Amino acid sequence: MNNLIKDIKLFILTSNVSENRKAIHYKNLLDFAQFLSTLKVVPLDEVHLEKIFTLSNPITAKVLKHNPINSGVLDHYFQSKIGFSYNQFLLLRNSLGAFFKFLEREYQFPNPVRQMEFNFEELKPIKRPIKTLSRHDILRFLHTLVSQSQDYYRELTLFCLIFATGCRISEILSLRMLQIDFTHGFINLGKTKSGKSQTVVIKHGMEKGLEFYCKQFKLTSSDYLFQNKNGPIPYATVRGLFKDYLKLANIPENHLHITRHTFATHLFENGSDISIIQQLLRHKDKHTTVGYVHSNYVRNYGIKVNNNKLLYEKLVSELSL
Repeated sequence: MNNLIKDIKLFILTSNVSENRKAIHYKNLLDFAQFLSTLKVVPLDEVHLEKIFTLSNPITAKVLKHNPINSGVLDHYFQSKIGFSYNQFLLLRNSLGAFFKFLEREYQFPNPVRQMEFNFEELKPIKRPIKTLSRHDILRFLHTLVSQSQDYYRELTLFCLIFATGCRISEILSLRMLQIDFTHGFINLGKTKSGKSQTVVIKHGMEKGLEFYCKQFKLTSSDYLFQNKNGPIPYATVRGLFKDYLKLANIPENHLHITRHTFATHLFENGSDISIIQQLLRHKDKHTTVGYVHSNYVRNYGIKVNNNKLLYEKLVSELSL
């Protein structure tokens, strides 16, 4: 075996991973090498994994034997990183695991990772239960948007599309006018996350509102549906709007992707089969779709709110222009 630094460079050179992953591995392994250098009190280029422990004659100080690194040293290394996030620990473990597998193949070096006792699971964050928006939440959100927005027609069209189609936010923001079939009422998404061309049917009546919207903003066929001077509206802008209107509507803060979970949950509550919801969300795996449904009860069934009636009237009047 070479010294540790040379073996790290050889590992990076021969690794069949992306350049970004190589950079992460190199950074993590250099950190590990520095840890061993400090532990052994030797220069970085003198660290050898097969000479981590040294047995000497207590009288003559003559070196009798060297022993290689063991799992205890790795446990000590990870213990020194307490305070890191769970994801940082996973990246470190992934880098060391891949490196020691390389050494095992290259030199038949004993792999100490397999004997580690450090408990990574204790560091795993507790997942908060996902809370989808109820139908009443959505109506309150839209009512707040209409009453508070300085650009309410653009924002109303944006969020109505998000809530009504269950599309990914990136798909909505990348839409150009030419992708909308106003006659038949569908959107051609082009190649999506799955790599396939997908078509989404628009809720009946919404195609007229979209057509009116495009005429009002004088959009050409190549224009983004929701654009600013530099192209499509950034994701961060939409996320900020979503957060602001939730707060103004007195709805608990939530992440923007929850709109897809909400879309799936409402369909399920209305009796749609999981396989149908899977097709609408365009998931490859049915189990992924099941994870998007968070239905424990039918929320606010039959509830009537006067403000909602006013909102409906506002939407109908705008769409009928």
